[in-house]
Amino acid sequence: MSEDVAFHGTLVRLAIRDLDTAHGRFEAHLCRNLHTREPMIALTRGDVSGPEPLLARVHSSCVTSESLSGCDCDCASQLDAALERIASEGRGALFYLVQEGRGAGIAAKARDRMIVQSSDHQITTFEAYDLMGLGRDLRRYEEVAFACQLLRIAAPLQLLSNNPEKRAAIEAEGVVVTDMLPLRSGVCAESAHYLASKSRTGHALDDPGDGAAALPGPLRYFDPHPLPGLPELVRVAAYWLPVRIMPGEPEWFRLELFECPDGERLLLQRGPHDAEPVALRFERCTLEDRLRRDGRRRWRAAAAALRESAASLAVFEPTRLQGSATAPDPWTLALLDRALAGRAATLCIDGPEESNFDQACADSLRRRGVRMETSGLAGRA
Repeated sequence: MSEDVAFHGTLVRLAIRDLDTAHGRFEAHLCRNLHTREPMIALTRGDVSGPEPLLARVHSSCVTSESLSGCDCDCASQLDAALERIASEGRGALFYLVQEGRGAGIAAKARDRMIVQSSDHQITTFEAYDLMGLGRDLRRYEEVAFACQLLRIAAPLQLLSNNPEKRAAIEAEGVVVTDMLPLRSGVCAESAHYLASKSRTGHALDDPGDGAAALPGPLRYFDPHPLPGLPELVRVAAYWLPVRIMPGEPEWFRLELFECPDGERLLLQRGPHDAEPVALRFERCTLEDRLRRDGRRRWRAAAAALRESAASLAVFEPTRLQGSATAPDPWTLALLDRALAGRAATLCIDGPEESNFDQACADSLRRRGVRMETSGLAGRA
């Protein structure tokens, strides 16, 4: 057994390796929860086994902001701010937990956004969770206690967080917290309503007021339903996602979430439904890409290229957290075939190193009768 492998509770550490982030090199402890089967990463800087209080961030994943550069929440900015604080201190730990949608899952998060937007922002994110029959926060933190044992962290934590309920939940797992240090991040029109909701429920945030960004089009609520002719595929939610490609105004994509037999798929669309050819993107992002330096550069470059087309479509599989696909799966192809609705498509690719995967995508779509035109390179963002 490798010396890197260690167990405590339901958490197993599988490997240790260096990870270059936007704020320098951290040691990444790659773990898996044997109960939930979800991965977990602990990033450390300096000697974390000493007795002095340890600067720490307990962070829950957010695929739309961390992988797709969505700017309707503060999750990615808090992740970045925490890494910056720990790097500046020279000693600390960041526990990255796969707990989308405050522990309720990415489907709940997407339906939350749909409920809020279809109400014209008259309903808050926490009220949306109540309407779905969910508690305001379903996250669990036993992984933090287990990880502290694996990393030999015995010092009390100085917790980087704005959420007093998170502190209480972590302490309930037996982890000692001496201080809660707030994380400040910028507010934009697209995130203001969400941050106001958090401020008014006890988070240590300034209340940005009642404003909300105007949506680019109408949005109607719907209940989950199977697709006609594709009963294995369930359309769960749709909402508008503002994507920050570069400084300035965000680009709005219509995001649809589908439940497939082997997990979720996200489709991001923009432009009229009758325009062609459609710029098509198969986006992939590992869990480590959310943490590494320039991990989102590839998507931002692709999104910038998609913006230049009259119509564009991107597909993303949020549950593929490690490794990358070598060919498109049948559920993704069925969803794309339906979304293209007979229109021609051109693949938006990164470069020659992507040719094998993109060629497999193009060939698979051609076999389904999709008219594929010449592929184009994504630009630099």
